[in-house]
Amino acid sequence: MNNNNYNRPTNGTNRPVQNTRPTQNGARPAQNARPTQNARPTQNTRPTQNARPVQNGARPTQNARPPKKKMRFHPNKDGIMAIIVLLLIVAIAITVVVCVVKGITNAINSSKTDDTTVTTATTETSSTTEATTVLTDIITTAPVVGAWNEGYELLNFANTKVHEGDLVLVNHNYEYTFPSTMEKKIASLWGLEGYNTAYVLGNDTRLNTSIVHNLAQMLTAMKAANIATLSNGYNLQVASGYRTYSYQNELYNKAVANGTEGYSAIAGHSEHHTGLAFDIKVFYKAPDGKTATYDLRAAEQDWILANCANYGFILRYPAEKVDITKILEESWHFRYVGVPHAKYITDNAICLEEYIDLLREKHTYGISEPLSITANAKEYLVYFVPASVENDVTAVTVPSSGNYTVSGNNADGFIVTVEK
Repeated sequence: MNNNNYNRPTNGTNRPVQNTRPTQNGARPAQNARPTQNARPTQNTRPTQNARPVQNGARPTQNARPPKKKMRFHPNKDGIMAIIVLLLIVAIAITVVVCVVKGITNAINSSKTDDTTVTTATTETSSTTEATTVLTDIITTAPVVGAWNEGYELLNFANTKVHEGDLVLVNHNYEYTFPSTMEKKIASLWGLEGYNTAYVLGNDTRLNTSIVHNLAQMLTAMKAANIATLSNGYNLQVASGYRTYSYQNELYNKAVANGTEGYSAIAGHSEHHTGLAFDIKVFYKAPDGKTATYDLRAAEQDWILANCANYGFILRYPAEKVDITKILEESWHFRYVGVPHAKYITDNAICLEEYIDLLREKHTYGISEPLSITANAKEYLVYFVPASVENDVTAVTVPSSGNYTVSGNNADGFIVTVEK
């Protein structure tokens, strides 16, 4: 036996192994070679079940299990460059999209801002037109050099003052509120100017004391102009004046029971509450002491209708205005409104309701010119100022000097009357 062809194993097995140890250059083992039981691995192999290839790339034996491969990413240089380029492209695309979106958003916001500015400007213009009680509104409308309101100033009036003054409108739509300032002016006519000379009283007739002088002057002149009928026991009588709420309620209930409610107003809606309205009658006292009361006769009625405006009074309920006043004709019922207003109402054959509407619609301060009135050789300017709907006070433009009056209309604003 040639010792060069076989090598005896060192662990005592009887089976020879051909070329058990791989050669240095990685030669493959013999076809049937198997490692012995106690054989130590060669320099570059391990005897574990899942033997790995030797360092120099030797393959395992035929029956060895291949090792589990782990997925590992090992990009080469070209792959890395491709990834970097892709990331740059994505970043650029995102930047472009963000810029476009931001630009669109800014454009939309800018448009909304412009719309808001236009809306605000429109609102401010409307406020200037509709709410003349705002200080800036009045300042923008005047005065200018040579304007009718040159030298005017602003005064604040509490909105409660709308229910006070000679021009308060009390009717089926507007209830009287009995303001304390008006109530304090109510007084009996007993012993006052004209009593028992120009007129007599039916009961304890009371009126607003601010109108007593004009009333006495009017009735004195009326009596002098009608001496033929207002003598020999005949006299003018102020038959009814101020009424309380409860007294008016009693009168209205009686009128309803008698079917004469067309001549009466429900409590709270009667002009008699103001102390500015009264009934004129003719009172007769016979030599034997018997008394009677009559309506004004033709000559007396004609005179008072022709002259009452010169003293600031109007016939409140004319026959041709029943559809507006909702009160039947009362030839005896007169109301104080002030000389210029009474003159305009009488000359134009309108009622108080129509006059209040006229001032509101055509002579509002800051929107249109004031109403010019000439009465008793004097000139007047009259205009309407709406009450503020946002504040408790209203800024009213009035002359800084001279004669003027401010009256509420008992509805929605103030009426300013300026004597030129």
